[in-house]
Amino acid sequence: LGDVYKRQLHTICMYARAIYMLLTMVLAWQVWIVPCGPRPDKPSLRTPVFHRYIMCHLAVNTTFGARYPVKVCDFEVHQPKALATYHLMEQLKSKYPQNDFYFVIGTDLVHSINEWPAEGVADAGEKLVSENKFLVVNRPG
Repeated sequence: LGDVYKRQLHTICMYARAIYMLLTMVLAWQVWIVPCGPRPDKPSLRTPVFHRYIMCHLAVNTTFGARYPVKVCDFEVHQPKALATYHLMEQLKSKYPQNDFYFVIGTDLVHSINEWPAEGVADAGEKLVSENKFLVVNRPG
């Protein structure tokens, strides 16, 4: 594996700790991992989205297997660019109204979430916070 892929896989595996915590502390009955789509705004994210999607599957299957309710979702894999978090949450709530979604966010991002943009949505970050539920965790690594 190249260095980029090794770093990406390491990051995915580090998040396994947070996922394990969410499930064992019964903060969630299921965890959905949604690898982001293409991010032209992040030139350092060079690993293609489909490769990240496959790496997430490998990490989940080898770390959790069938014992834990963790699944990798392809909501953004086939999109031309990553969805804004606001739009992703709206799509999830619309497609799965029976589910009660929480967005897991690292403590390092809490201070900026009110400013997160979403195309076509005024004050998207503030709406994201007011219209959704969050679990805040220490970012691994």
